[in-house]
Amino acid sequence: TETALAAVWCELLGLTQVGRHDNFFELGGHSLMAVKLLTQMAKAGLETTLATLFTNPILCQLASALTKPGDLTTSLLEENPVPLKISGNESPLFLLHEPSGDPLVYSALAEKLTINRPVYALQALGLHTIDSAPETLEELASGHLKAICSVQPVGPYYLAGWSLGGIIGYEIACQLVMRGEKVAYLGMIDSFNPALIKSDHSGTSSELSIRDDIIFSFIHRFVPNNQKHILEEVCRPIDIEKLFDLCLRYKWLPSNFSFDDLLLRLDTALYIRRLGLNYVPRQSEVNVDLYIASDKNDADLWRGWRPLINKGSSIHLIGGTHNSIMQMPLLKKLAKQISCELSPRKNYHPLVTLRDGMTDATPMFCIPGAGASAISFLEFANTDLYKGAIYAFQAPSLDDSDIKPYKTIEETASDYIEAMIKHCPYGPYRIVGHSFGGWVAFEMALQLQALGEPVSDLVILDSRAPGVRNEDSTLFDRTDTIIKLIKIYNLMPGCNLPVDEGMLIASDKGEQVNVLYKALIHCGIFTEKTSLSSLERILDVMQENMNTRYLPSSSYNGKMLLINAIDSDVRQREENEKNWKKYAKKIEVIHTDGNHMSMLKTPQVIKLIEILHNAYSKSVTG
Repeated sequence: TETALAAVWCELLGLTQVGRHDNFFELGGHSLMAVKLLTQMAKAGLETTLATLFTNPILCQLASALTKPGDLTTSLLEENPVPLKISGNESPLFLLHEPSGDPLVYSALAEKLTINRPVYALQALGLHTIDSAPETLEELASGHLKAICSVQPVGPYYLAGWSLGGIIGYEIACQLVMRGEKVAYLGMIDSFNPALIKSDHSGTSSELSIRDDIIFSFIHRFVPNNQKHILEEVCRPIDIEKLFDLCLRYKWLPSNFSFDDLLLRLDTALYIRRLGLNYVPRQSEVNVDLYIASDKNDADLWRGWRPLINKGSSIHLIGGTHNSIMQMPLLKKLAKQISCELSPRKNYHPLVTLRDGMTDATPMFCIPGAGASAISFLEFANTDLYKGAIYAFQAPSLDDSDIKPYKTIEETASDYIEAMIKHCPYGPYRIVGHSFGGWVAFEMALQLQALGEPVSDLVILDSRAPGVRNEDSTLFDRTDTIIKLIKIYNLMPGCNLPVDEGMLIASDKGEQVNVLYKALIHCGIFTEKTSLSSLERILDVMQENMNTRYLPSSSYNGKMLLINAIDSDVRQREENEKNWKKYAKKIEVIHTDGNHMSMLKTPQVIKLIEILHNAYSKSVTG
């Protein structure tokens, strides 16, 4: 059996020989070749299913599976689900196919997910060719649900899908809820409510233009960036045979991919797309995680789903286009975000309400400095001059030692934006960042700018400009972090921690933390009930923050107000203000009373609020 199977592999892959421990996909096999492999294997008397191939991609394993007794499937839908990753101890993640029906659309995503779960894909390639093909999306979802339950009979269930795959996932989730099952996660990757798509295309798109869009979208994912202009110059309506010849000339498609393979995917996509357009989503209490691209100049970031889904749903801003969101480098960002949603951080809500305000006033979202908690903005929030609600973000790692501190500004900003939009779905947003939090605030503004979301005001409080360091470039160790934290606390009004720096440095690491802990209790910053682990979490977050590098990806085009404490080194302050102007085109610099820390404390904080009131009186007073 192994010899016969090796001969088929060699012929299909264009190789002279293969080893018994070689992996079909590592040798160059792919989803576009998998169906053809099954056909050639059947001709050689080696009939099997797609699921068996994916479960046993190594030659000797597949040969062994072929010799085991078992019923072959009579329908391609019975070959579901297709395993993409079989390791993991938690409930599996099921990925629903988009219009092409191809399960390996998700291969790269599955590889990049850092989750302790098996990953399966549902496929429907060639759906239009089978007997009794589903006539509605509900029927298709019901068939896929049977396949899912064959792997996982009871919940909680974890589902995700790109494009129309997200819509199929939504219907499966609705059917599960109707059965009394729990859907713990539903990820929809740039999936639009079909009502929006029908509205956009009403009277403007012929079947021919829709067919052209599907072909173009499929070919586009294989074309290198430096050759995409060649594809974009193809005339419409598209001559499929001429386009296929163009693909062969530039070697865009995988080897051995035939014209019939292209037609199979086109016809499948047209069939499944019709099911999607005819689908009318029902109201549901399902929580949705919606991952969106930024190529649509659409005011509705929720893609038409907001009225139908649970209020606890979230938007994740990935960027790019509907196609590039599933390609590198954005695919890496998408995988990281999905992995985070399926991690302990998912259950943490970083937004803290410091004060409620008038509903017609623009809310303010504050980001504290390195290692600081939301409480650092409490006196700022308690002033009466500002009439809107005031919120502050709190790093998850400050409250839960099992959650690792953020590694990048970009990841922090993305999570905070998600929490902000979840709480306030519509802008404009007013963002204030102090110290290290200024970097996060700036990145939030950049990400919102890229997505066309309005930012009414961006306020940076005494924050060093990104891209430069005042200290040397060496990383902060634990001792450096403790010393830095002592200096920060000593900038607070009436605080002078009784710690000798020389003696501290001479102490071992454990004793250093104990010395600081006792000093904080002595000065009243901590109470006797404050745990030592609370200080350790502060140090963990602060050390990670202090070692974080940040270089903005672009300039900010909106208004930015930089407010610096007057009680600081004049030369450094002026240099810092000059460096900030590299990244903000409309920057205004104002000085306020106090130092880096006292500017947020009474009485200096009154002057700070007055500055904001005078600079943005209209937005501040609502």
